[in-house]
Amino acid sequence: MTITDFLIKIPLNVNISLRISAENEYGEGEKTFPIWIPTPNGGPKTAPILSSLHAQDSKVYITWAEPRLPNGYISNYTIYIKKEEDVDEEVGDGEEKKEEWKKFVYGSNTSRVEIGINDGLEENERYQMKMTATNERHEGPETQVYTFDLISFDENDVIDNFTAIVINSTVFVEVENPIYTKYNIYIRDEGNNQTVKHEIDVETGTTKFEFPFHLDHTLSYSIKMSGMKLGRESPPSEEIDLEFQTLNLAKPTQMIMATSRRKVIKEPPL
Repeated sequence: MTITDFLIKIPLNVNISLRISAENEYGEGEKTFPIWIPTPNGGPKTAPILSSLHAQDSKVYITWAEPRLPNGYISNYTIYIKKEEDVDEEVGDGEEKKEEWKKFVYGSNTSRVEIGINDGLEENERYQMKMTATNERHEGPETQVYTFDLISFDENDVIDNFTAIVINSTVFVEVENPIYTKYNIYIRDEGNNQTVKHEIDVETGTTKFEFPFHLDHTLSYSIKMSGMKLGRESPPSEEIDLEFQTLNLAKPTQMIMATSRRKVIKEPPL
């Protein structure tokens, strides 16, 4: 079948999507991304125009406008959401497993919604989102896929008990109850009010770690910390003074070696 033959057989009352793959002697290759083909009597010719996507307080706020080419009257909008880690998998005979998108349908007069945990989403998860518009005949093409997350922090996520000291040119940090594997450490020069940021990766459960940092021991510094969770930074800890300590190296004991001297005693002559 040629492309021309294929296009002639497209019905005029629906919109279709097209994906193309190549096949060699070893099998079929990867498919292209879907290309939407609007037809004269089908659904909207363009997707809704997404104007805002903002996640806050365990909810995502979505605002959009009508498609530029609605091809008639819009009857409803459909928002599709799924977890970011969900990917297409192949089942038997090379078939593609259907994506498990959550569907949220809204009327034609709706242009702003909020979706949250009460609607089936989960906290501390990343999501993908896309949407379509439907007219009286058919559903139109999809928007591009957008990402958002519902990662939130509370007082338990703030690092509230840690110590930090400097010995020579190394900063030693101890965290009492570690809950992160990635830290952001901010060291501020109190004289010039300049802050330097250090990003530290540690293993799970690590309570002590160190990193090199050259400081002027004649100045005063303060330090605060935050942790990273799924790419988001927690609220910072309170700022504490950075203490300087001198590494006391025990001086080697000087061992006095007593040398024995032989005293020659002269005997009187016989």
